[in-house]
Amino acid sequence: MTWAAITDDEVLTLGLEGKLSQATAWLYRDVSQTQLSIARLTMGCKINGQRYVYCPPTDELIRDDVLKAVQQLRKRHKALDDLAEVSQQLGLYEDGAAA
Repeated sequence: MTWAAITDDEVLTLGLEGKLSQATAWLYRDVSQTQLSIARLTMGCKINGQRYVYCPPTDELIRDDVLKAVQQLRKRHKALDDLAEVSQQLGLYEDGAAA
């Protein structure tokens, strides 16, 4: 699994989709500098009834449903990028240039 910080665009997209609860925080940053640093030892924790997964490279706790949604979003974007690349290689569309 590849860990990467959630980008502002991803947060905006997921927020606009409205599928994720806003009742609890989506992520906590700089976990090692807070009371939540214990989560580093167990690779996650439960806060206010929500399960959070610890991401070591970014030192973040990400709510598990948000992490799944981000992974699905990235998978969709990759599939669209791959499709566009194949379409371009096959000459199925042109970038507005006259033939």
